[in-house]
Amino acid sequence: MAAGRDTRPEVKEYAAAAADFRAGLLQRLEAFGRERSIPLPATKEFEHQVIIENLEPLDALELSRRYAEIQVQALDREIGIYQAASRSPHQEIKEFAVQALPELQQRLKGAQTMYDAIKP
Repeated sequence: MAAGRDTRPEVKEYAAAAADFRAGLLQRLEAFGRERSIPLPATKEFEHQVIIENLEPLDALELSRRYAEIQVQALDREIGIYQAASRSPHQEIKEFAVQALPELQQRLKGAQTMYDAIKP
């Protein structure tokens, strides 16, 4: 949504790259789960759907700011989950998390930079 609508250039660029990153990470997660017969959820969580619905009516600047804020919060939370997974007793889960963490941390730095450029 943020990449396709009239948002600040920083947000549009970040959102497009984030969509590509997410598609790649999702493919890796799906392959990981499939190879190990681990079922993954097929639908968005209710919380995610509500966030998307709340973004839809916002104008360009409001959407840019809210999107950036959500990205920083979500990545911070996601990094915490992957950090916990990196301490898993299951070696394959640990390795997957350790591999993903630097990418997520880099995305968070980019999200923070984006947010700093447009915050009120």
